[in-house]
Amino acid sequence: MAVEDLLAIGAVEAIKISGLSVPDDISIFGFDDLPESYMVNPKLSSIRFPLFELGKVSAETLIKILKKEDNNIKRVQVLGTELIIRDSCNKFTN
Repeated sequence: MAVEDLLAIGAVEAIKISGLSVPDDISIFGFDDLPESYMVNPKLSSIRFPLFELGKVSAETLIKILKKEDNNIKRVQVLGTELIIRDSCNKFTN
């Protein structure tokens, strides 16, 4: 798994250069599900997260801090993610 799709795409290319195969020898996942993820060969599996919601929550929290509306902002807000399985990983079986 790479920290972002662009690094995962680079990893796929490096694996190909080394003579190995994605996904037969190594499965690769990215994180952020960029549009490029499904434009490469093999199509990149990725984890999608709500980027807009992340920005909104971050901005709202920052505004509260700046306005001193909440002096004890230490809450953790969990945002959902979605696993997008494409061609760069062996399919999971149950």
